[in-house]
Amino acid sequence: LTTDRHGEVAKAFGFDGVNDYISLPPSIFNQVDGFTISVWVNINTSNLGHYIISGTLKGGNDLLIGTYGDYFNIFYLEQQGRQSLLADEIMWGWKHIVVTKLPGRASFSVFIDGLLRDKMNLSKNGQLRFAPNGLMIGPDQDSPGGGFQRGQLLNGIVDDYRIYNRALSEAEVKA
Repeated sequence: LTTDRHGEVAKAFGFDGVNDYISLPPSIFNQVDGFTISVWVNINTSNLGHYIISGTLKGGNDLLIGTYGDYFNIFYLEQQGRQSLLADEIMWGWKHIVVTKLPGRASFSVFIDGLLRDKMNLSKNGQLRFAPNGLMIGPDQDSPGGGFQRGQLLNGIVDDYRIYNRALSEAEVKA
């Protein structure tokens, strides 16, 4: 644990970019179609990848949200979203990132510090399912619970991490 965005000691999670991650129960997405991921991050290094969530059933990118190279990326059911948002927009100091997925379709909105920064629509929609140990904060998984590659793990601080079982509205994100 490390200092959070309010200066409180031992209230946020620090990731070293080498072997730190947090496993999440894969069942949190059971029977969930629309969802929101909200997190405060402080990333001050240019690792190849910084991932706020990574989920896989068999080794593909069933759900992967974060930076890779110069861009912020969303992978959903092994489809990659458009790369139009620069990674620098979520780096170099505390940033509030909110990603929403609308129910019934693979339509995503990305908010940074309360501002809508990107929208993307993917063609394939469906139920997310993850392997045991296949849902994590921090790495890009090449196999469930492992297969981490150098430079593809979060190097920074995560605070106030939330997953909602519905897509928050733009007004709710800004509140």
